[in-house]
Amino acid sequence: VTIKISSDEVYLGGISGETSSLTAETLTNSAKITYEGTCVGPCRIGGCLGNGSGTYTTLENTGEIVVTGTTTADYMYVGGIVGINAATLNGVINRGTMNLAGSSKKIYQVGGVIGYTSGKITTAKNYGELNFDGTSSSAFCAGGVVGYLANDSCTGLTNESTGTLAVGGTAATYYAVGGVVGQADKAVSEATNSGAVTFG
Repeated sequence: VTIKISSDEVYLGGISGETSSLTAETLTNSAKITYEGTCVGPCRIGGCLGNGSGTYTTLENTGEIVVTGTTTADYMYVGGIVGINAATLNGVINRGTMNLAGSSKKIYQVGGVIGYTSGKITTAKNYGELNFDGTSSSAFCAGGVVGYLANDSCTGLTNESTGTLAVGGTAATYYAVGGVVGQADKAVSEATNSGAVTFG
């Protein structure tokens, strides 16, 4: 799945670009996801779902995710399973490698499983390698499982990548980088990281 065009917003996922209040289980993506375009608004990119709300059980991605595109005026959200999540997730696994560059005007948020989440998560695992060398005119949040955890609590987050969470690139204000969560505004419990993290 490849997007090269210019657009106002981007919703890109191996299963669906955007879902609303959907209940689903046992969804798997193995296709490579590539974003090479330019958009003005937010970019939401995930191995399974670009933007997700509802309830999902047992989602898995094994496909590579490659981002070299840009958003000229907004946020970039990239996740091994979901780019931006407002759903309830249980039993989600990413095994795909993520190679991310490109640029974001606002915060660039990436996670081995979820880029940004305001939904409840129970049991999320990442086994894939995450490499970032992009730029942000604001900040950069990267986590082995979740890039930015906003509103709801999460339980059972595990990063068991045999590769490395490798963060380079440049951000104008700050970097938030973690083996499990990059930046957390709510509680995280039962979190485990066994993957290497490099910065700079």
